[in-house]
Amino acid sequence: MNRYRALFPVTSEYAYMDNAAAGPPSTRVIEAVHSFLTKRSQLGSLYMDDARAMCERTRTKVATLIGASAEEIAYTKNTPDGLNIIANGLRWSRGDNVVTTDIEFPANIYPWMNLRDFGVELKFVRSQNGVVDPDDVIAAIDDRTRLVALSWVEFHGGHRNDLKKIGAVCRARDVFLCVDAIQGVGVVRCDVRAMNVDFLAFSSQKWLLAPHGVGILYVRRELIDRLRVAAAGQTSVQLGANYLDYKLECKSGALRFEPGYINQVGISGLEASIDLFNEAGTAAIEEYILGITRHLRSGLKDLGCSVLGSEADQDRAGVVSFQHSRVAARDINAELRKAKVVVSEREGFIRVSPHFYNTTEEIDQLLRVVASKTAAPAAA
Repeated sequence: MNRYRALFPVTSEYAYMDNAAAGPPSTRVIEAVHSFLTKRSQLGSLYMDDARAMCERTRTKVATLIGASAEEIAYTKNTPDGLNIIANGLRWSRGDNVVTTDIEFPANIYPWMNLRDFGVELKFVRSQNGVVDPDDVIAAIDDRTRLVALSWVEFHGGHRNDLKKIGAVCRARDVFLCVDAIQGVGVVRCDVRAMNVDFLAFSSQKWLLAPHGVGILYVRRELIDRLRVAAAGQTSVQLGANYLDYKLECKSGALRFEPGYINQVGISGLEASIDLFNEAGTAAIEEYILGITRHLRSGLKDLGCSVLGSEADQDRAGVVSFQHSRVAARDINAELRKAKVVVSEREGFIRVSPHFYNTTEEIDQLLRVVASKTAAPAAA
C-alpha cells in the first residue's frame, strides 16, 4: 500500500491516524473537485448534463462498492440525514420499539429517540468491553420490535457487529435491520445482501477519504415502496415538460428520497476516491489495515495498556482504542500531538484509526511515544 502514500499530502508532516474522525482527501480527489469547479465556472448551466452523468456514474460505483444496485442508492447530506429518512418514512404504531446498543454514535440514536412522540420505545442492549454480543441483540427483539438500529463498526472501540447473524433473525421475524456504516465502508468489504441489511447509511468524509457533505442511503429494493417520502421536492418526483403541471408522482427507486439539488462537487471527489480504492483493491486495503492494527494492538498490550474489543479479525475493522491505568488519555494524546501523531480522545480512551496510506513505522512511532509517556518512574 505504500505506493499510494505520496497521494496524501497530510503524510508529509503528520503520522495521521484519525480517519475515524476525518479522512484526508488524496491529491486525486483534489484534482477531481478542481476539474469539476473549473468546468462549471467555464460552462455554467451548459455543464449540467455532464455533471448529472458523473453523479449517476458515481451512484453505480457506490452501489457496486457495497453490493447493491444503483436503483437502491440515494444521495443525502450525511449519515443522520439518511437514518432520518428511514425513521420518518416508516409507519409506526404506539407501543412499537427499536432495539439498539449503549455504545452507538449519537447519529444512530437521536433519529429513533425522536420517535417517542409517536409512542415508540428505544431499547438499549448493554455492551461489554466495547463488544456487542449478537445473541443479546437477538434476545432483545420481541413481538413489538419493528427495527434494529446498529452500527456496522462501533465508533468508540471499533467492534464490528455480526450483521449477517442478526440480520437473518430480523428477516425471519419481519424486523428491519438499519445500519450506520460510516466506520466500516472504506475499511472492510461490504455486501449488504450477504449481511441481510435492509437500510444502510454512511457518509463520504471518514474512511472513504472524500469531501464532506455527501451521504449515501441504501434501501433494499423490496422496501422502497413501503417507505413514505417524508421530504418531497422537485427532484424526487416525475416532472413533466411543464414545471407548473403539479403532480405528486414519486420517481422509481431510491431517487424519490432526493428532494433537491445534490452535492455534485462532493460527488466528483467521491468518484475519484472510489476509483482509487478500486485501483488499490478493497480486499488488499482490508487485509493491510487489519494487519497494521493487529501490530498496534499487540504493541499496546506489551506496554501494559488495555485495549477495547476482540482480537478476532472478523470482529474488528480500523479502530483501536486503548487506555493506561496510570496515565490519562488526555496526557497521552497531548504527547502524541507534540510528536505530530494525530489520533482522537474518546470516552477516556485514545482512539487510533490508521488507513492504507499509513505505515508500520508510524505505528511504531506511536508506540514509542506511548512507551515514553507511560514508563514507570524510577525508584528513588
